[in-house]
Amino acid sequence: AAGGVVLLVAMLLTGFRSDLFRPLLWGLPAALIVAGALALEPLFARHAPRALVALGNASYAIYLCHFAVVDLVARAMGVLNPWVFVPTAFAVSIAAGLAFHRLAERPLIAGARRLPGLLALLRGAPAAQPVGQP
Repeated sequence: AAGGVVLLVAMLLTGFRSDLFRPLLWGLPAALIVAGALALEPLFARHAPRALVALGNASYAIYLCHFAVVDLVARAMGVLNPWVFVPTAFAVSIAAGLAFHRLAERPLIAGARRLPGLLALLRGAPAAQPVGQP
């Protein structure tokens, strides 16, 4: 993970850019960061930090929100200073994704889980028990 971060910082500091080698320039550091995070998984398997669990649970909501949030942050503050824009867009994307997960995604998932029982009730049939429950 540290090697991936070093490669990204080196690329930023040198200003090296290449459309031809973009998958390598961004993909290799990203792969190293993901591999480093996966290597740490056994250390946290029993007692995962609550903040990381919350981020993991909200990861899809963060992914869905970040496109719109980055655009809004760019329109609000501009992108001329990446040292300010990137951390701001990152933080606002995380916050928006966590809020969306809590206020929209979790209620929708809970409703979807109740749906089979509600449909059975409407049909007059006994509700099916979830798998693994008596």
